[in-house]
Amino acid sequence: MTGHPFALPVMPFSALDGVSPADDLPRPSDRRRFAHHLACALLGVPSWALETQRRADVPVLVKLRAAQEDWPLIGTASVLTVMRPVALPEDPAHLFATAVAQVPEGLASAVDEVLRALWAGEVPTPNAEAQAFIGAAIARAAIQASEAALAAALALHAAEGEALRAVAEG
Repeated sequence: MTGHPFALPVMPFSALDGVSPADDLPRPSDRRRFAHHLACALLGVPSWALETQRRADVPVLVKLRAAQEDWPLIGTASVLTVMRPVALPEDPAHLFATAVAQVPEGLASAVDEVLRALWAGEVPTPNAEAQAFIGAAIARAAIQASEAALAAALALHAAEGEALRAVAEG
């Protein structure tokens, strides 16, 4: 999910509308990743990890892998934050149950079915209301992730600027 002002690692843009179609989630691993992102989004916890460093210090292999794996790269001209997905849980049952408990009663069953189907490698087709709810949750998580990535990059950028000013003044 890159190219927009917000992103999540390994997520297609169609996720902003709810569960992505099978063409956008071609592998079972993509579907499990979607389920994990959704559960974390519902809980308001990151499904991603940030690594921030000077752009020149980011290894070429990391940049290549980020491009191959669809990991967002967010930053400034001199600082870059790589947003990687966190490891998937072996058994997401507790995560899913906790996430579904956060969903309004009328949508909880549909969201639970979506999470379970995605984790099983299927691509469900929830009703329009559930689709909209899922899309909104993913969008909120993507905005949160992108803001955190940019804040990390800007903090390092500012710290480097302060260090350069101290050297120049000192």
